[in-house]
Amino acid sequence: MDNKAKKKFQVPISRFIVSALLFIVAFQAILFVVSIVMSGTNKELLESNYSSLVKVTRNKRTQLELNMLNLWGNSELMSGVTENVDNLRSLGKFNEMASKIEITENMIHMMNAMKLSAALLITDRQGTIDKDIIYVSDEAAYINKADHSDITLKAGSAEVARALKIHTGSSWEKYPQPSEFIPYEKYRAYADVLAHTIKSTGNFHVGTWEYTENNEGEPVFHYIVPAYDSSTFEVYGLLVAEIGISNIEDMFHTDELSAKSTGAFIIGKRAERKNKLTKSEEYEIVGIKGTYIKNHITDDVLRGEVITKSLKFTRSELADACILELSLDTEDKFIAVREELRHRDVNLSGEKYYLFSVVESGELKQNSVNFANSISLILLMSVLMGVIVTILISNKITHSLSKISEDIKKHKGDRNFEIKLTNILEFDNIIGVLNDLSKRFTRASVKFEEIMNISNIAIVAFEVDRKNKTVYRVGKLSNILDGLVIDEPFEENMELADYVRYRDMMIGEAEKIKGGYDEDADVYVKIYRRIWDGKERYIKIMKNVKDDVEISEEEVPVLFVIVMDVTNEISEQLRIKEQRDLDVLTVLLNRLSFKEKSEKFIEEDVYKKKKAAMVMWDMDELKFINDTYGHEKGDEYLVAMSNALKTLSGKNVFVARMSGDEFFAFIEYEKDKQEVRAELIKLRHRLMNTLLPFSNKSLSIKSTTGVSWYPDDSTEYMELIKFADFAMYTGKQHKKGTITEFNKEEYDKNYILLSGNQYFESFLKNREVRYAFQPIVDAHTGEIFAYEALMRPTSCELNNINQIMKFARKDGKLLDIEILTVEEVLKTVKENMEIFGDKKIFINSISNVVLPPKVIKGIKEKYGCMLERLVLEITEQEDIEDECMKMKQAYREELNFMMAIDDYGSGYSSQSWFLQVHPNFIKIDMLLIRGIDRDVERQAIIGSILDYAKKLNVKVVCEGIETKEELEKLIEMGADYIQGFYVSRPMFEIEDVPEDIKKEIMGMNKF
Repeated sequence: MDNKAKKKFQVPISRFIVSALLFIVAFQAILFVVSIVMSGTNKELLESNYSSLVKVTRNKRTQLELNMLNLWGNSELMSGVTENVDNLRSLGKFNEMASKIEITENMIHMMNAMKLSAALLITDRQGTIDKDIIYVSDEAAYINKADHSDITLKAGSAEVARALKIHTGSSWEKYPQPSEFIPYEKYRAYADVLAHTIKSTGNFHVGTWEYTENNEGEPVFHYIVPAYDSSTFEVYGLLVAEIGISNIEDMFHTDELSAKSTGAFIIGKRAERKNKLTKSEEYEIVGIKGTYIKNHITDDVLRGEVITKSLKFTRSELADACILELSLDTEDKFIAVREELRHRDVNLSGEKYYLFSVVESGELKQNSVNFANSISLILLMSVLMGVIVTILISNKITHSLSKISEDIKKHKGDRNFEIKLTNILEFDNIIGVLNDLSKRFTRASVKFEEIMNISNIAIVAFEVDRKNKTVYRVGKLSNILDGLVIDEPFEENMELADYVRYRDMMIGEAEKIKGGYDEDADVYVKIYRRIWDGKERYIKIMKNVKDDVEISEEEVPVLFVIVMDVTNEISEQLRIKEQRDLDVLTVLLNRLSFKEKSEKFIEEDVYKKKKAAMVMWDMDELKFINDTYGHEKGDEYLVAMSNALKTLSGKNVFVARMSGDEFFAFIEYEKDKQEVRAELIKLRHRLMNTLLPFSNKSLSIKSTTGVSWYPDDSTEYMELIKFADFAMYTGKQHKKGTITEFNKEEYDKNYILLSGNQYFESFLKNREVRYAFQPIVDAHTGEIFAYEALMRPTSCELNNINQIMKFARKDGKLLDIEILTVEEVLKTVKENMEIFGDKKIFINSISNVVLPPKVIKGIKEKYGCMLERLVLEITEQEDIEDECMKMKQAYREELNFMMAIDDYGSGYSSQSWFLQVHPNFIKIDMLLIRGIDRDVERQAIIGSILDYAKKLNVKVVCEGIETKEELEKLIEMGADYIQGFYVSRPMFEIEDVPEDIKKEIMGMNKF
């Protein structure tokens, strides 16, 4: 090639250097961007903001649901009023003024206890078509004044107002029409349905919610319970609890949502869309807390489109949430999280209510936007600075090289040509440029490290080349565990041996608490708990292989490992669990967690070598304080008691609030019982010396204490509880405020007398019970397939199932009830074999009760030929211990009976019950059946249950059918068997299903 051809391919050195350096700067920028994108920091910040909003919404929803269940919707307190009314009516005293005063006073007490805005009792006046109305309201629901100065009588007798020293409202009427206050006809229909539900289920504490406006035009929620004759279940009135929407709104604080006060909490119910072609959902606003949002809603309707799927969240709590983008009368965009309000009462209105947390979209995304802007600015400045430096350096290098080139040309041919030290200097310049580039790379790395620190993500990534025994690390190990490595760079290449050493330092002494494969991320995850520098730390390790020790280098030559500090995340999960296990008011253990901890202590003490005391305190004056000074003072009294109990010390000390005024402690001691006795005496003195101010005087904390000893008195948790309760009760009979230890001889002698269970004992002894039988009908032919046996007490004193079960649980007699039920039902069926024929017999079984072998043997001998027709029902809502289920399954195989899950679909773990029980039948909960012919959501739920059961060859019984439309819909969907009042009611004298019902069923199967 000649010189001209060579020059054609030559590139000026200045262009070459500039091009090379600019390439390096561009590569640096790309690497920087990729690193940021791969870290997922921006998305993590955004998801964190959404997650916080979802948590706030769910916490508020839980708080509101608890108030609806335990406070505003306390059907037990309301039943106390209706039972008093029923008693006075049955005695013929209802119209007496003393009775009116007593009922009104009971309503005021109920209203104060439930924090209501108002309470309304409407009853049929005996012997006339007129109505008796008592309507009381409370101007300050959360302040209970002892003089009733905050109570107003809106309807009722003025003599009652004078007797109770309460005001009459400006619109007071003695005999107003019910429709002036409530939609009476609708509520009366609700009362009839509720009374029917009580009669059929035996659950005496049911009611229903309704949203409306009161007579003053204010939006309110009403909770309705029926007033009925307890013997005939005939409804003669209703009791309404009124909660003002303004009282509910006071629960919410918008500063929890927005620092700019633009957020809002909204309660709404689904509204019918005016334009069904749009995807927008509409909700009628029931209540709203948030002035800014309220001013931008013109027609009391909240409109928005669900955008959850489009956001593509990775967190599980966000994937389950419902997030909407709202349409408001403003240019700003707003985001809302929607949570459905759940309550366990009968929903007769069919309305669904939702809680919305609303925030401005820009404020929600602000952290993410700020982060992206910061990253962009840093990247732009880095690239700009790189270009400037590149041009300056290239000019300097090319000028020096040009000067050298001219010198060479100038001296070309000179014999004595001597190259000056300039050549060495050029090499020094090149080295300087490389050092300069290295410095700029270092600066970029530092900036990246600072960004990682700002984003508060402690993460270290390793690329492990197992073939070459080298490891590349990014991130600082000291960010995971403080001081683990001293003066470490942000990134480095290291030897494989160093990587192994660091790994062992991190998790060598750690406890693995979780491990498994994450399908979404396609990685294997392990979480370790490590005590470091006296603090609890949680480390998450993710790998692309399950166990690199078992995988050869040929299969996976390069191993990717990510180590993260997840202490905050795990700590938050533990905090939520702790809240679940603690009593809200006293922050002591609740009943369930106390039981778990105590039983775990007993279970782990295999050889019964440990010693402990079960102690019960019953507060002597709590009811007096609540009635005299109000429940807020009562709460202060309870908190003071709990603070004193928290001073109990020891290796294993569990303290709990078990019920309103009952506290328990399980206290381990080392040598002598005197250790516990001395501690209890000190505690009693501490309580007596704790003075709390009440009005014009101070009261000390007074309680009576009962003690039982483990293992001397018992090694069973429930017996220790019962014995401590007995000891406390015995002490209280002699003198309140004493400390009494359990005495076995006294217990055997006086237990029945002291517990007041003579009626229950008579019930068991004399078997004061009979059974009604309700047919279960084939959904294809209308013929009777089986009967369900339903207990009906014949005792004069104990006249309902709830009372019986209450005594049985209290006295540990659930086994007696189980034996009584099985034996009496089988006896009845055997004595009427010609009537029952070969029909199956469904019997309700108590979940955690197992018949002893002796009883099983007797049943097998007496009724062996009938047992294959027996179907044992276990209710899904009841917890059942694994050991009990195993024993029931064993007897199932031995006796050849079948099993069914009752009330299926009412619990939270229906599919796990399938796997645990292996049923032959499932009975779908009647609340899912209600209105299925017009409720697509119920149809979807039951449809999935039917499909699931069919795959497992399990037959489905749909119970609680009360209308022809419900029957037709369930037959259409493929139900196997049906049960309910529409088909046939429970009977003492067995009769066949009416022929017209059979014809209807057969006719429905033709289509």
